[in-house]
Amino acid sequence: MNKEQLSIIPTTKYAPNFVGGRGIAAKLFWDEVPDDVEVGALDPRNALIFMTGPLTGTPSPTSGRVILTGKASETYPLEFYMRSAAGGHWGPELKFAGFDGIIIKGKSSEPVYLWIHDNEAEIRCAKQLWGLTTYNAQEEIWRRHDEKTKVMVIGPAGEKLARCSVILTDDGNTFGHGGYGAVMGSKNLKAIAVRGTGSVPVAKPNELLELVYKINRLITRKEDEKEPSHSRRQSRSYLSDKPHWASSLDVSGWISPQLCEEAKQGKIRLGFQGCFACPINCGFAVQFKDRSIPSGGAVKCSDIIVSTRWEERYYGKERGYKPFGRVAYEYTKLCDLLGIDNKFARSANNWFGDCIDNGILNDTNTGLPISKAGSREFNREFLFKVAYREGIGDFIAEDAPRFLHYLAEKFKKEGSIEKAKKTLTIYEKHFSLSGKFGGLYNLSDHINDPFGMIYCAVGTCNRPGNKNLDLVHYHGFEKNIPPTTIKKAAKKLYGSEKALDPYTWNYKINKAITYERHRIIQDSLLYCEWALPVIFSRYTPDMLGDVTLGSQLYSSITGIDITYENLYGPVADRLRNLERCIQVREGRRREDDWYFDVIFESNKKWTNKEDFKKVMDKYYRTRGWNLKTGIPSKEKLEELGLKDVLFEMSQGL
Repeated sequence: MNKEQLSIIPTTKYAPNFVGGRGIAAKLFWDEVPDDVEVGALDPRNALIFMTGPLTGTPSPTSGRVILTGKASETYPLEFYMRSAAGGHWGPELKFAGFDGIIIKGKSSEPVYLWIHDNEAEIRCAKQLWGLTTYNAQEEIWRRHDEKTKVMVIGPAGEKLARCSVILTDDGNTFGHGGYGAVMGSKNLKAIAVRGTGSVPVAKPNELLELVYKINRLITRKEDEKEPSHSRRQSRSYLSDKPHWASSLDVSGWISPQLCEEAKQGKIRLGFQGCFACPINCGFAVQFKDRSIPSGGAVKCSDIIVSTRWEERYYGKERGYKPFGRVAYEYTKLCDLLGIDNKFARSANNWFGDCIDNGILNDTNTGLPISKAGSREFNREFLFKVAYREGIGDFIAEDAPRFLHYLAEKFKKEGSIEKAKKTLTIYEKHFSLSGKFGGLYNLSDHINDPFGMIYCAVGTCNRPGNKNLDLVHYHGFEKNIPPTTIKKAAKKLYGSEKALDPYTWNYKINKAITYERHRIIQDSLLYCEWALPVIFSRYTPDMLGDVTLGSQLYSSITGIDITYENLYGPVADRLRNLERCIQVREGRRREDDWYFDVIFESNKKWTNKEDFKKVMDKYYRTRGWNLKTGIPSKEKLEELGLKDVLFEMSQGL
């Protein structure tokens, strides 16, 4: 543990060609991690790469985000390169301390934490922090430094290398996807604490402030202004970093109605919370006056709504007793405390629930009170067993896909062939992609992985109801925009309003690629999808916004003049192809971009294998990728300025 273990890499080596955030992180991974498929997620040679973007730490709306990349422990059956992102205040604090990002490689011989402060970095002993829950570890770090220090930390789940573990920031945001808590734990790194008193230089400050004002006026209004009340998320005012507590809030469609009812009765207090420079404040803080459940941090709407379904398995059957929301909230907070992925815990309502309903899991073979699944008692025992890898929790901690295959093999050895078949059917139902790059939770998760995977970006655009896979539908739905206006935006963004038709593949390629471009630039500039792009606004005469605001923000901050068409075109495609090259280097080919048969069977109304193959051909052709292999062509890589990547690719393929 000495300063010789730390070194500084100038960001200028990578910017502006790779923009920032996700783009620079991908290039760093390409350069820093060996070209070896045998390098697993928990291998010391794997790198944890935290990277901010040009917008991070500036007044740009929702600029509190930071990206994390590296080989993920959660993916199955192959551990491959992935990304996760978190909001909050840790990212801006890193910029204020004088750094754009952090690369962590190797493994410490003993538990340590990284202390970063005003252009300095130190590796410090964390023996007394090891074994502590996330909250207790943060408290100890604040005691050692000061309460203004921003801390990201792993819990017992990360220390035990659970593949469902996360890295938690002090305001409750997590790097949730990928099982990066285990990667951090494998390096004996407990926490990264940051304190910065500097600032982020801006090339054109007046222009930036004008843009910030414009964006905020397009997406939100103060509560006392008489403007259209179109969305609870966007009718709120700027809130300070402290919650605005209320005895009653009109959020019954957004958070558990029962929690709202308890707020009216004075049993709890509810308040909005947001990330750095955020005008939306999508987080929720809850304080229980009886202190039966710990307060602290924030939860999102999905944490309560989805977890409540798990709660209903038990309490919904008992007449007259429905504490919906309270038990689900505690479930979410326990995940944070132990460092477990909320999405993993919430998804248990699906795959674990199916195992229960099909008679695959019971009290005897799990050691859990299966008859009480969804209850407070069950939740606590389930999460603690997973976090500390006790009993069956040791296998569940390997994450759902590995656990289900473990069960199937176990049943086969016991001669229970029917149970083995049922278990594999449950796997294919919830983990839709075949091949070695499958094994994420569901279809909507795949579109959030770093590659904008073809089968989801193209395929599920054709499924009605998947509005989150479509920029126009997503933002139109969020803002309650009339269908005629949504069609106008589709024609402007995709070239035709026919791209919205769920029963045809026409214009879907352009739609998918547009989505990919926006998502990759979003994660490279680093802003939140709830704020940008501003496709619609309830506060303009035609209800249309301005999709070019991201490129305008980039130019005002960096001083680099760039058009929307260039940034969200060739630049985005450079980053997309770089990530595809990482996939190819890890062994991904076209055959891996495919669904299980059960997915085609369940979507007969909208697609079939023959049509989907034709669409994939068109997608590859448009992207400039080889139709048989899915590998980017030499001409495409040269066109995008990736000659060094092309050279390395040619050596290894």
